[in-house]
Amino acid sequence: YLYISRGSAGETKDHLYQALDREYITKEQFAEIERMIDELLNKLANFIRYLSKSRRKGFKEGVK
Repeated sequence: YLYISRGSAGETKDHLYQALDREYITKEQFAEIERMIDELLNKLANFIRYLSKSRRKGFKEGVK
């Protein structure tokens, strides 16, 4: 589910560029929304990394 969310955020960012190119939004609006999307992408990546590490750690502890 997290990977789908990350892909959807990337797709939203693509639509954001299209909206700017078509002048549906201002450069200021674009910058603010892009910042929010980038923040979300960063948080998703960190959460995915955290879960990946915690699963490996839990697996190793279970093997002992």
